[in-house]
Amino acid sequence: MGSASTNFDAAAEIFADYGASLRGYVRYQLIRRNLEAVLSKKPLRILDAGGGSGPDAAWLSELGHEVVLVEPSAEQRNYAERRFNFFLQPEQRQRITIFPRSIAHLPADQTDFDVALIHAVAMYQPKPADFIATVAQRVRPGGLLSVVEKGYYGTVGRVIREENFDELQQLERNQRSINKVAHEVYAFKPEELQVILEALPAKIIAWSGIRLLTDTLDTQVAMMESSEVQHLVDLEAEFGQHPDLRAGAQLLHFLARKSH
Repeated sequence: MGSASTNFDAAAEIFADYGASLRGYVRYQLIRRNLEAVLSKKPLRILDAGGGSGPDAAWLSELGHEVVLVEPSAEQRNYAERRFNFFLQPEQRQRITIFPRSIAHLPADQTDFDVALIHAVAMYQPKPADFIATVAQRVRPGGLLSVVEKGYYGTVGRVIREENFDELQQLERNQRSINKVAHEVYAFKPEELQVILEALPAKIIAWSGIRLLTDTLDTQVAMMESSEVQHLVDLEAEFGQHPDLRAGAQLLHFLARKSH
């Protein structure tokens, strides 16, 4: 994750552990459900902008897609390499290319991607809307944009529950807060992400909330019954798509088609 100006090396182990937590598991399962509903079955060229330790890239390569994972953090890339070498078959691993710099340095001929993932990356940027636009430039007309970012209303609810009123004031001033890896992040209002995507221009085809119910459940998936985990994921999927509730989730997942 991150940009050229954000150092995530020190947080790489935290991100890796996150995938084994209920919070992380719910996030990845819901993102995959949402993407599976719109991804073509044929092999696609996918840009994973700030793909971190590679959970999305690994999953997509298993489905037969070609992925360019852009990740400036050396430690995050090392985690990704270990993930790919341990979990993927050689032919799956060959479908992933790791680019070790920021999206701004990706070669100019790396364009016409069928899909771009911007998953919890724009929120770390000084100018989040500009970052989304930069990634979108690499996508062909009609291509898919998958944007997962911190939700403003869910973040407000969290800091109120934690009685962190200084952070609440900062959120009110500039929509920024400090997350669990001690980095400042920008929290998006749903209507704001809608405006950003439509200005590209892109047509929004769906959006939902992620971690509306389970954000406070600080436990490891391995310590839970599989049926309980599946029930929680199903509930999150149901309520995360509820038009009256989804804006209050910790993360917002927008899917949009680039117009031209």
